Amino acid sequence: MKKIYSLVAFVYMLFSATAIFSQVPSFSHIVIVVGENTASTAVFGSSNAPYINALAAQGAKFTNSFALSHPSQPNYLQLYSGSNQGVTTDGAIASKFTTANLGSELITAGKTYITYSDGLPSVGYDGTSSGSYVRKHNPAANWMGNGTNQISTTTNQPFTAFPTNFNSLPSVCFVMPDLCHDGHDSCAPLNNTILQYDTWISQNLDAYKQWCINNNSLLIVTYDEDDFTPTNKIATVFYGARVLVGEYAQTINHYNLLRTIEDSNALSSHAGSAATATPIDYCWTTLGIGTTTRNELKIVPNPVGADFLNFVDSQNTGLENNQPYTIVNMLGQKMTSGIIENDRVAITDLDKGIYCIEIAEADKIIVEKFIKE
Repeated sequence: MKKIYSLVAFVYMLFSATAIFSQVPSFSHIVIVVGENTASTAVFGSSNAPYINALAAQGAKFTNSFALSHPSQPNYLQLYSGSNQGVTTDGAIASKFTTANLGSELITAGKTYITYSDGLPSVGYDGTSSGSYVRKHNPAANWMGNGTNQISTTTNQPFTAFPTNFNSLPSVCFVMPDLCHDGHDSCAPLNNTILQYDTWISQNLDAYKQWCINNNSLLIVTYDEDDFTPTNKIATVFYGARVLVGEYAQTINHYNLLRTIEDSNALSSHAGSAATATPIDYCWTTLGIGTTTRNELKIVPNPVGADFLNFVDSQNTGLENNQPYTIVNMLGQKMTSGIIENDRVAITDLDKGIYCIEIAEADKIIVEKFIKE
C-alpha cells in the first residue's frame, strides 16, 4: 500500500509542477567534431552538406554561432581552454602550456578525456605535422606533460583508436579530421571542401550518431572559423539524447560551447573565459530541466486513450503550426519528436505510460505531462 501511495505522490508531483529551473543536462559521453574554414551560409541549406543539414533538422541548429579569431589555431585553443594562450598565428607552439584546460579539468574531476586525430601517426605524437595531420588543429597536444594542468600523452590518440563499443568512449572527446576530411584542403576524389567534411562525418560518426540518441550521449558538429571574414559566423549543431529539436537564434561562441561541456560534466572549475561565458541551457528536453508550463494550455482528455494529443487553450491563442516538439519518458529518454500541426500530435507508436511533451515556444520550452492509456 505504501508503494501505491508513493507512486501516486510522484505522479501528482509531476503533474502539479509549474516552473523548473534551467540547466545543462549530464551526458554519459560527448563527442565534438570540428571542421575548417567554412561560413554557416555555405553549410546550412547547402546541397554540399546533406548529412549536417539532416542532423540540424533532427537536432538543435544554432543560427548565430560565431568563432572568435583568425586564423585557425587560436580558435582551437579558445574552444579547448577558453583562451588563445597568447597565440595569434598558425605557427608551431614551442613550449607546453600549464594553464587551465578542459582535459585537465575532466581528469581532475575523475572523468576521462581523449582527442582522436585523423592521421595521427602514433599515440602521443608530438610533431607539428605528419601527412595530412597537423598539430595546430589538435589543441590538447599543447598540454601534454606531467606539470600543472598538463595531461598524459595517452590522451592524444589516432582516430583509428575511436572505439566501436561506444560505451568505452571517454566522458568527452574531440574528433579532429585531417586537412582533407575537415575541409581545409580541396582533395580528390570529391574536390569540394564542404562535401569532404560532411561525407567524412557521415562515414565515420553515423554509427555513434544512431547510438547516442538512446544512450544519454551527445554529438556536437561545429567549425573552427568561417572563410576568413570579419563576421566569423559558423554552423553549429547538437544532436543526441535530451536535445530539443529546433532552431536557436541566441548568439553563442566557442566559450559558450566550452562552458556548456564543463557544466554538463558538473565541473567546479572553468577554463579561461568559459568562467564568465553563459552555458547553452535552453535546448534540452530532459524532464525537469529547462522547462516551464503554460497554465492555460491543456491536453484534453488526459489520460489519453486515442492516437493523438489534442491541445486546448483557455485564452484561445492555441499552438502555432510548425512548432517543434519532443516527447520523453519518465527517465528523460527521447521517444519521438516532430512538428505540431493543427493543434495535435500523433502518439500512435507510444506504449501505455507517463510521458512529457516539450514544445519550443519563443524564448522558452513548455512542458506538459500526460498519461497514455
